[in-house]
Amino acid sequence: MKVLFAVSSEKISDTIVKRYQKEYREILSYKNVFYFNAILKELQKDKTYDRIVISEDLEQFSNTNYDQIDKKIFDRLDNISDEAEDINGTDTPIILICSDRHTKGSSFLVKIFGIGIYNALLGGDRKIQDICKLINKPRMKKEAKQYYRIDAEDVNYSKQSDKEVDENQIINITNYFKRLGKNTSKYAESFEKIANDQGYTQEQLKIIVNCLPTNVRKVLGRESLTYQKLMNITTTGDADQMSGEELEQNTGIKVDLLNNLESNVSGPIVIPSSVKTSKNKKIPSAKKVDSGETLELPNIENKSTKVKKVVKDSKEESLLKKKKKKHHVDEDDDLDP
Repeated sequence: MKVLFAVSSEKISDTIVKRYQKEYREILSYKNVFYFNAILKELQKDKTYDRIVISEDLEQFSNTNYDQIDKKIFDRLDNISDEAEDINGTDTPIILICSDRHTKGSSFLVKIFGIGIYNALLGGDRKIQDICKLINKPRMKKEAKQYYRIDAEDVNYSKQSDKEVDENQIINITNYFKRLGKNTSKYAESFEKIANDQGYTQEQLKIIVNCLPTNVRKVLGRESLTYQKLMNITTTGDADQMSGEELEQNTGIKVDLLNNLESNVSGPIVIPSSVKTSKNKKIPSAKKVDSGETLELPNIENKSTKVKKVVKDSKEESLLKKKKKKHHVDEDDDLDP
C-alpha cells in the first residue's frame, strides 16, 4: 500500500508507518509533504496513492478568526479531493486529523462530508492507533454520517467553492504581480503556474483575472495561451502576422495567389475589389454628368482607313502627272521636223 502523508513532522509519519506495519503485517511505501499545495501537486503527477493522511494543522495561519481559517482549510481540502483519485477514477480515501476545536455535528464536518471526506478524526480519537485503523479500512459513507452525527438534509453535496476565491488569496496574487512591476516577461509564466499548480477551477480563475491590474491583463492577453482560452480571446493580428489559414479566412484571398504576388512584385500590392474581363475590347463612352448625354468617341478604325486612302490617292495622282509629262514630251518629239 502507498500512502501520502501531509503532517507537520516526518517523525509523526514514521511512527504511524512503523505502528501500522507491526500491527497489520503489511509494508507501507510512503511520502511526506508539508504544504497543502504540495499535496495537490503530488496528486496531480502521481495517481498511485492508496491513502492520503492530512493534518488540519499542517500550516499555521496568521488570522485568528476561526471561521475564516475553516473556510481556507475547506477550500484547500475541496481542491485536494478533486485530485484524490487513482488512474481508474476511483476516489482515494482522505484521512483528516482535525484540530481540537471541531466537534461532532459541526458545520465544518457537514461541509467536508459533502465533498466526500469520510475519515475525519476528532477529539480523543486522534491517536496513531485510530489512524492506522482507518488506513487499513476506511469508513463507508453511512459510517461517516454516524460518526460525524450529521443529518443528510443538512449536507450540500455541490462544490461550494467553485465560484468563490478566498480574499486573501486574491490579495496575495495581485500583490505578486505588482511586485513584478515592469518585468512583464514573467507575467505569462506566473499566470500559468497559478492556473495549473494551484487547483483553481475555471470560474475561480475568471474571478482572479478580473481582479488583476489592467496592464497585467493586457500582457496576458498577448502572451498567455491559458489566459486566451479562459477568456475566449481570438487574436487576428496584422496580415503579415497571420497564418495562411487565418489570411484566407479574414481576407477571402487564396494563399497561393498572395504568395505568387509577393514573389513577383517588389512594391506594394493593390488588389481591386472586382475585375471584369472580356475577349472583345470595347472603348467605353464618356458621359456628361450634368446633362446625361453620351458623347461617342471618334472611331479610330475609320480614321485610320481614311488616312490610308488619302495617301493612296496622292500616290496615284503623282504617277498620273508623271505619265502625262512623259506623254507630252513624246508628243513634242513627234512634231519636230
